[in-house]
Amino acid sequence: MTRQVLVGLVVVATAGAAFAAGRERPRPRRDRAAIRQELGLSADQESQLRSLRQDTRKAAIQRRADLRLARLGLREALQAPSLDEGAVHAKAKQLADLRSAQFQANVETRLLLRKVLTPEQQEKLRTLRAERKADPLTRPDRQ
Repeated sequence: MTRQVLVGLVVVATAGAAFAAGRERPRPRRDRAAIRQELGLSADQESQLRSLRQDTRKAAIQRRADLRLARLGLREALQAPSLDEGAVHAKAKQLADLRSAQFQANVETRLLLRKVLTPEQQEKLRTLRAERKADPLTRPDRQ
């Protein structure tokens, strides 16, 4: 019975992760030039942000691929003819570690962004984000 409960919990967790991953949709973006202009970015800041964006994108692509492979590995371990609970636990831990790394990377990116922007620019960016959240036409879940 313990084995069935464990398998059930892992299947539910995996299904939830798969559902969440399937919700990823491109968000409508404001014109970057307009945002840069509104923030009053210097050429040096634009260069730093461009570099940060490129580095972040590359790392995010790798993390998403690693997460997909980990989910696949967990699914295979759960569907194996003979269940190896140790392998299932190891795959589940790997998946959890990858999710944690993704969260940490997101936090690190936000910290790096704050180092590039002045306090006034940070406040303006917060205002722009709040406006975006309030506008139903720019919300991905409202389209």
